[in-house]
This record gives sequence, structure tokens and C-alpha cells, in this order.
Amino acid sequence: MVISSPSSQSLHSSRLTNGVVRSNFESSRFSKLYSADAAIGGSLVEESEEKDDLRSRIFRLRLPKRSATTVLEKWVGEGNQITGLHLASKTPETYTSLLHAYAGSKQTERAEALFDRIIEADNLSFGAITYNEMMTLYMSVGQVEKVPEVIKMLKRKKVSLDIFTYNLWLSSCAATFDIDELGKIIEEMRHDASSNEGWARYTDLTSIYVKSSRLTNAESTSPVEAENSSISQREWVTYDFLMILHTGLGNKDMIDQIWKSLRNTNQKLSSRSYICVISSYLMLGQLREAGEVIDQWKESKTTEFDASACSRILDAFRDVGLEEKANDFHLLLVQKKCSLENEES
Repeated sequence: MVISSPSSQSLHSSRLTNGVVRSNFESSRFSKLYSADAAIGGSLVEESEEKDDLRSRIFRLRLPKRSATTVLEKWVGEGNQITGLHLASKTPETYTSLLHAYAGSKQTERAEALFDRIIEADNLSFGAITYNEMMTLYMSVGQVEKVPEVIKMLKRKKVSLDIFTYNLWLSSCAATFDIDELGKIIEEMRHDASSNEGWARYTDLTSIYVKSSRLTNAESTSPVEAENSSISQREWVTYDFLMILHTGLGNKDMIDQIWKSLRNTNQKLSSRSYICVISSYLMLGQLREAGEVIDQWKESKTTEFDASACSRILDAFRDVGLEEKANDFHLLLVQKKCSLENEES
């Protein structure tokens, strides 16, 4: 989100958000990406001396399933620096593990310094996951304007974009309400040689979301969604794109988790969030869950149910050629006794 490697999926399925949503997914981040053996470039051995430097920590790993990434992240999280790497350890895996450690602890300056070294390392080949790490960091610290620069570097190095790369790029445009650029990216994605069924589902849903939620360029200076809310419209949009990503990947369970987490934030949910999760469930054919969200929306004491938004969802599904799903949604609305504007007498 084949779409991308499982390792890439475990990394980027969880780190675009903060607060409650982020905490629910934090434990799965990067868990299967690199083994300790890959990170240090050789076989695991034990050192007899009980030193407490980074090298000793890595070499004391006894279990193959333990990841050197965890050691790196803990080392960096304790405020320690890594001043150099042995020549044999200078592999793409090691650099990416270290970049992940800096990004995980939001040490932006160190991450940027390391990323500069990565860009200059012409003798090493890095995949999209390394660039995705840097963009994920920028999204998490609110520096979304830096994401396009990372994309430029990635393309300059002729690195193929995966669905996570596109999602980060699209999320940054949506977060800054640069909808014109977002449309261009969707078209680029549609024509990408790597495009497959999952990508098509993702691009269709993105188009549906933009149209039905009325996401426009004019909102680039919008304030927070609600007067007393600690979550800005920019952050809500980022959460929405996380759901869109998992819809493209077919991860229904993750959509369940994200939606549950959003509802538990005690923040006023935006109408866009309801539109997004309903559209996501419809895209995956989960009519029961879509119906439950409609009920939740109608029962909400803070976000008024918007029948016109449901009409826009119907139109948007038809616009991308998903007539059958539009018909299913229409029948669901009838069952839920939702009167659409154009059907009112």
C-alpha cells in the first residue's frame, strides 16, 4: 500500500498522526523492517565486556527477532549521539534505521543532517522508504511545506514512489489546501507504471473525498475546526488521508481503529471525517459499518448530520464510475430514512 513491501506497510501505516491516534499505532511501527543482523552488516555475536555504548548494545542482542532499530531508537531517545559508523555498517539499512530513530524522537535537526548525508551518498542506493521517513517526520512536526522538497530529491535520484510516498505527498497538499497540486498528483499516480487495483481504489477515494468534502484552495488560511478544539483542520485532513491510505490497502481493521480513536479524542468531529469514513467503508463494500457511522452522525450532539454531504458522496462515486457502490449507498440512505435534498418534494 503487490502495492509495497510488508515492511514499508508496517512503518507508514502508523506515524502520520499524533495524540490518541498516534498512540494506538505506535507499537507496530517499523517492527519488521530490519533485523539486527541487517543493521550491523554481519552475524550476531556477544561481547563479554558489559560496556554501555551503542555498538555494545547492538552486539549484545541475543534473539534474532530483536531489532537493532529498537536499540538505535532507544539510544537516540536517551539523548545520546552517534558520531560515526564503521565502514562496514554504512548500509542503506543502517542509515534508514538511524533516520527512523531520529524521526521517532522528533530530532528534526539531526534527522536533516543525516538525510543530507544520505542524499550525498552516491555509492549507496536508497529506496522510497528512506524518503518516506523524512516526509513522515515533517508531517508529524507540522513542517508540511518541506515535503515537496523531499519529493524533488527523490525524483532527482530516480527513486520509484510507492503508495506511502504518494499518500504523504497528497496529505501535505491537502493539509495546506493546495487542491490544484493535489489533483495533479492524483493524475500522476493514475499513470504511474506501478499502479494496480489498490492504487486505483486509493485515487478514486481521494477524488471522492475532495469533491464530497468540498476541500478547496480557498481554505488555506482557515483557523481550527472548532473554537475550543485543539485539533486544526490541517490535522483532521491528515487523519482523513490516513484512512484513505488504509482503504487503498484494503485494511478494514485499521479503518475501524482510526475511527474509534478519532471518536475517543473528545474533540468535535468534522463533517469531513464522517464523509471520509463513510466513503472508505463504501469503497470496501462494508455497508453495515457505513450504516453504523450514519447512525453515529445522526445521533451526534456536536456535528449536525448533513444530508447534502451524502448527496455529494453519491455524485462523487458516480463521477469516478462506481455506479454500483453509489446505488448501494442510496439504498442504505433509504433504509436509514435519510432524505436527500434532490429527492425532497
